[in-house]
Amino acid sequence: QTGTMLASSSQHAGTVRALAIDDSVLVTGSSDHRIRVWRPRRDVSAEEEDRKEQQRDFPFDIGGTRTVLAYGHAGPVTSLQLTPTALFSGSWDYCVRVWDRNPTADYTPGEESDSNSSDLRCMHVLHLDDMVSDMAFKGEKLFVANGGVVTLVDAGAGGGLKALSTLQSSRDDGDATITAVELSEDGQYIFYSTSE
Repeated sequence: QTGTMLASSSQHAGTVRALAIDDSVLVTGSSDHRIRVWRPRRDVSAEEEDRKEQQRDFPFDIGGTRTVLAYGHAGPVTSLQLTPTALFSGSWDYCVRVWDRNPTADYTPGEESDSNSSDLRCMHVLHLDDMVSDMAFKGEKLFVANGGVVTLVDAGAGGGLKALSTLQSSRDDGDATITAVELSEDGQYIFYSTSE
């Protein structure tokens, strides 16, 4: 309420371009191509808690080293969306990735399809025709702003990603990049902004 900064972090090696938060995680995406996931303070050990006395009111330990990393994007991570079981990430590498938020006990970090290692398991990758600038999630549908279009993606219960259709920007010249996308609460309307 006062606007007082409670915590800060310099964990990324680049500009933080995306944030997502719910009761169990704080997620950041950066121009360093990485995703960092912070758990709530209740998961922090007593020793770490004592060292962070001044940040007691902030629920996440963003200044500490207890982060989970997700590697796999080859460009800046520009958008993040959370669901109860998945984390969606969009990037300038023309991809949307879906990460398992609850990896099974027999999963070993680094066992994803890419050669890069990860603390989260990448379950699926959807390749698009342009850079991803933003995403919005409603029901089992993901709306992805990429280039001059919004791509409607089926992100159903199976965890897969399937492009269903695209909405072209209404600009006559066709050169406007869609920079942000959001849905109305009832899912009836799509709002977007462009670079023009």
